[in-house]
Amino acid sequence: QNVYSIWICIHPPACKKNSINIYSFKEECLFGNGAEKEENYDLLSVIMIYLGNENDSAIGVIRLLSVLLSAKMSAGEKEKILETEFGIAMTTTMRKEAEEMCDYSKYVEERGMEKGEALLASLLEKLYDDGREEDVPVVLRDKMKRKKYYQEYGLL
Repeated sequence: QNVYSIWICIHPPACKKNSINIYSFKEECLFGNGAEKEENYDLLSVIMIYLGNENDSAIGVIRLLSVLLSAKMSAGEKEKILETEFGIAMTTTMRKEAEEMCDYSKYVEERGMEKGEALLASLLEKLYDDGREEDVPVVLRDKMKRKKYYQEYGLL
């Protein structure tokens, strides 16, 4: 039985936005006569869905997923688009789930910010403990150098 693994890339590079690719296995016998029947190995396909921005001119499933997974749109905006563009009438349950998805994306963003702030605070504390106050302005201004300091102190 065939298996499909579907991956949704929310922030793909610009060259891949608004596209869908499928990857399948192909046998390549490098040595000997070990050829296998295709039906014995061609059972897994990977589908990559590369979303665009929720305001892009994407159509179909890409547009639908871009809207549903947008962290920038409110539940009300999503509901309006689902009804007008896709003819999906929102039930009370669907409305609640859309609001929870919006709340969840805000939660994930807030957790990321908290972790980032804690990481920076740890780095600054270690710099001050080591008497390296002169490095603080560099850490605050230069992202690449800040990453090197994180690695130096084993914070990443």
